[in-house]
Amino acid sequence: MLKPLKSPRLTRNLHIDSWSPFFNFRDFGVWLLTTVICAAGIYFGARVFSDLLDGPASWRGLFIGGCIGVLGMLVANLRVTGLADWNDRSEIIDALILRGYQPDPEETDRYRPVGPKWLLYDGNFVILQGEGDQLQVSGPLFLIRRL
Repeated sequence: MLKPLKSPRLTRNLHIDSWSPFFNFRDFGVWLLTTVICAAGIYFGARVFSDLLDGPASWRGLFIGGCIGVLGMLVANLRVTGLADWNDRSEIIDALILRGYQPDPEETDRYRPVGPKWLLYDGNFVILQGEGDQLQVSGPLFLIRRL
């Protein structure tokens, strides 16, 4: 389990940039494909073990549990921005690298997760911008809250 940064300032100054968890149409497609594959896996797994399911109530439970999981993922991917001291910049970069992010070769102060492009959300990047002695950190909620 990775520890949060020593400075709690970043998480106290969060605000939501966008209420859409999808950065573009491709992100929606990746999410939809993942959701359909997972739903099919649950359905076929439930069919194999159908003797363990006790009628329609069990199927409703599977459906409601799946919806709760999908909604949690959507909320976790909302874009947020937080402020930190400029002095914490190197510590934040180290934390991003520890969490599997790497500098984007195309843009400075932008960090992307490591992995195959087809599996990653386009909006799953982090941007660091300076404003005086403040550092503005923008990214998905699930990651920014851990910094």
